[in-house]
Amino acid sequence: MLIKKIMEDAVKLLNLSAGEAETEEGETAPKDDIALTDGEKKLLLKCVDFVADDIASDYFPLVREDEMTAKNGRLFFKDFPRAPTAVASVRKNGKRVKFHRRFDGLKLDGDGKVIVQYAFKPAEATEDGETEWADETVSERILAYGVAAEYCIAAGLDADAEMWDKRYRDALQRAVIKFSSGKSTPPRRWFA
Repeated sequence: MLIKKIMEDAVKLLNLSAGEAETEEGETAPKDDIALTDGEKKLLLKCVDFVADDIASDYFPLVREDEMTAKNGRLFFKDFPRAPTAVASVRKNGKRVKFHRRFDGLKLDGDGKVIVQYAFKPAEATEDGETEWADETVSERILAYGVAAEYCIAAGLDADAEMWDKRYRDALQRAVIKFSSGKSTPPRRWFA
C-alpha cells in the first residue's frame, strides 16, 4: 500500500484539504489536489510511523528470515538487515540452535552460517514509499483511521482523537478476528 494514499485518505477523513476552489463564475467547485504544508506532511509521516510501529509491535508483527554468520558465538543486532524487535528462532543446517538474547545481540552455541527468523521494526515512512504489509491483513482504512487519530492527538483535538482512535482499534480488532479465524465478520445490515 502506498503511504501517500494512506496520507490522502487520512486527510479526507479529517477534512484537512482546502476542499473547494472558486470557479470563474464565482461558484465553488471541489478541489482535486490536497494542499498541505510541509509541516502537515511531516506530521502525517510521523503519524504513519507511529501507527505502523503500533500495529507491528502489538497486532501483526513483520517477520523475516535472514542468513547470517555467527562469529565467536555472537550475532550483533547492528549487523541485522532490519532492526529486530524479537527473535523467534535460529537454525543451522535445519536444526534449531540455542541462543540467549543480550542487550547488543544474540549469544549462540557455535559459529558459522545460521538462519535467523525475527520480527522487525517497520522502516521510516516516506511519502513515496509503501507499507510493509503486502498480504492485506492490515488495510489502508485501518492505517488511515490510525493516522487520523494520531494527527488529532498531535493537534490537540481530543474529542476527534477519541473518535478516530475508537474506529482504528475496532477495525484492528476485526482484522485480528478475521486473521485468527480465517473468515471475515459478516457485514452489518439494516432491516426495515
